[in-house]
Amino acid sequence: MLANKGEFLHPAGLAHAGLHGLLSLPVMVLAGLGGPGLIVGLALAEVFVHHVIDWKKANLQKAKADLGEAGFWRLVGLDQAAHQLTYVAILAIGLL
Repeated sequence: MLANKGEFLHPAGLAHAGLHGLLSLPVMVLAGLGGPGLIVGLALAEVFVHHVIDWKKANLQKAKADLGEAGFWRLVGLDQAAHQLTYVAILAIGLL
């Protein structure tokens, strides 16, 4: 899965993102984020957004191979922040 995150819509990258969406389903149900339609829609949106974030990070790493150690860790931090903001957005939408 890791080796193919840089290829948009690669099955391995989608499987990785799909696993995140699948594992988020019970959390959203337990959090009471709405009916089944909303929860499935949020999970599918998470799959797509997660895939795009991973794809963008992989391509930025390739394009900027000379990031250096500090640049690499900044990119990792931005990647993780984007993933966490996705969860914030899911909560905000689900609790409206």
